[in-house]
Amino acid sequence: MTFTERLEQARTNIAEIFEVTRIGVALQNREISAEQASDAIARLGAKPMSRDDLELAAH
Repeated sequence: MTFTERLEQARTNIAEIFEVTRIGVALQNREISAEQASDAIARLGAKPMSRDDLELAAH
């Protein structure tokens, strides 16, 4: 992997971490539902989480 490729991968990872954090905060603040959070996480390419797991994480 070239330096440029590695740098781009790092940028993507940081952006994904930021997005997951944003989703988590919105869920915790009840700005979005557990279903919306699961959909948003799945769009990032992660395995969808169960509604129960997300609701537990929100508390």
